[in-house]
Amino acid sequence: MVHHQMYGFGRNDSQKLGLTSKKAQPETVLLPRRVDLRCSVRNFGSGIVMVRAGVNHSAALVRRSSGQLELYAWGKCQEALGMSNMQQQARVPTCVQALTQNHEKSILKKELLDSEYLVDISLGEDCSFCVTSMGRCFAFGSNTLGLGPGIVVASEPAAVDIPDFVVSVQAGASHV
Repeated sequence: MVHHQMYGFGRNDSQKLGLTSKKAQPETVLLPRRVDLRCSVRNFGSGIVMVRAGVNHSAALVRRSSGQLELYAWGKCQEALGMSNMQQQARVPTCVQALTQNHEKSILKKELLDSEYLVDISLGEDCSFCVTSMGRCFAFGSNTLGLGPGIVVASEPAAVDIPDFVVSVQAGASHV
C-alpha cells in the first residue's frame, strides 16, 4: 500500500492550506506542513493526480483503486463551487460529492456521458472550472465567466459553450 501525501505553506487565510493540525492555524505558514488529505491506494496509477491552489480555496483530484475520480476541496469553497450544502470554510479537504464521478449525489452525473470524467480543474477567485475527458468545459460558483451576459452565479456546473475540444483550463482572478 502506498500513501500519497501533500504539503502546503504560505498564507493560510480562509483555511486554504488544509493543514492537519487541530490547533489554531497561523495566518502564514513558513515551512511545509502536511495537508489533511489521506489517500491510501492499492495499485500503481491511483492516488492524487492533480492539485490546484486558488486565491481562497484549493482542490485535489484523486483516483481511487477502483478507477473512480473524486474531487476534494478546502478553504472558502462553498461560493467557489456553487455548493450551498458545503460548509462556508472547510478546514480540511472535503469530498465534493456533487462533482465526484459516479457518486449518487453527483450533479455532473446528469451532465456527463457514461465514460466521461474530470481531467482538469482550475480555480478562480470565487469560481471554479473543470474539463472533462470528452473535451467539454464546465463553470460554477460566483462571478463565473464564459456562461453569457448577465449570468454571474452558477449554483450547479454549467457547460461553457466552446466549439472546440478543450484540453485544459486556467482561471485567474477575473479572466479565464
